[in-house]
Amino acid sequence: MGYVEIDRSSRNYGIDMMRILSMVMILLHHILGHGGIIESVKPDTVQCEVLWILRILCYGGVDCFALISGYIGYGSKHKYRHIIGLAVQVMFYTLSVTFIFSLFAAELVTAKTVFKAVFPISYNVYWYFSSYFLMFFLMPYMDIVVSIIDEFHGKMLIILCVMLYSVFPTMFYYDIGGLNRGYSTIWLCLLYVIGALFRKNHNTFLDRYNYKYYGWCYLILCCVTWLSRIIIRKVSVELTGIILFDEWLISYNSPTILIGSICLLLCFSKIEVKEKYRKLILTLSGASFGVYLLHEEPLIREYVIGRIFLTQVDKSGIFLFIIIILSVGGIFWVWFQKIFADGYSRFFVFHPYVLRWKIC
Repeated sequence: MGYVEIDRSSRNYGIDMMRILSMVMILLHHILGHGGIIESVKPDTVQCEVLWILRILCYGGVDCFALISGYIGYGSKHKYRHIIGLAVQVMFYTLSVTFIFSLFAAELVTAKTVFKAVFPISYNVYWYFSSYFLMFFLMPYMDIVVSIIDEFHGKMLIILCVMLYSVFPTMFYYDIGGLNRGYSTIWLCLLYVIGALFRKNHNTFLDRYNYKYYGWCYLILCCVTWLSRIIIRKVSVELTGIILFDEWLISYNSPTILIGSICLLLCFSKIEVKEKYRKLILTLSGASFGVYLLHEEPLIREYVIGRIFLTQVDKSGIFLFIIIILSVGGIFWVWFQKIFADGYSRFFVFHPYVLRWKIC
């Protein structure tokens, strides 16, 4: 059986909504992690647990993005100009931010910083994009593999991927084939294949339950992940006197995080979006990659996200939550208004249409 291109005439706006949600999840996850908020609050307090619940709810954002890449990418024509355009966009962000910092905080910009800005992929400035860059050249071949697999073997392949690269490594706490707990090209490729299989078999894989069912499954899996942390902490302290493996289920390749992300994919793929909201959703969805590049730029991550939020650690939990939400909205608004990218692109060498390309 040869490669079969699927019908792409009808757009699934639910997946565009999921892309927006995934980026918000990634933003919150990075703010809580890179911002050092969780590490700075007192352990085993209500405030700490609220932050951990929020972080776990957001942990699957990266997996969701990779699943969307497969769901959207399967059946597409993978043109080299697309990945080149994305690479140019990445370089634009690193160079622009480095230039701005050199004007207002020159002491923070070193020769190494400049080299990283010029060669962001080689220096792995954005680990996700570096992995995606390598995966891009494998996409046509993964599409061919998916196209020749029937429905039964597709389900078996998904189960096999989950067991070999998620359940077993998590259960026995070991790394397999450079998986690196999900920070790798291998993991993104596996998620791409899973997403592509769901796209190919969407009529049979997705019609069994409605979107509410999958939404509740996601929330239940997040609760299981959070409860596992609490239980493991208490048991390990009682048995050994120290905390061991309390983040056992908190990783990109964790079964609960992975299956929860798949549940979100199934949930949003079944959501019908009204006509009046579609233009806004498309606009925000197209901004997702730019938001990622902006908030994950090393200088911004270390000197903005990594410092500003620490000043709010001593505040109440509700106040801190509001600060985080407003910050996410603020970053989205900056990109949405095109102040940072599209506005400057008209004065620099990059053509504006390059900045509209998406990573998934």
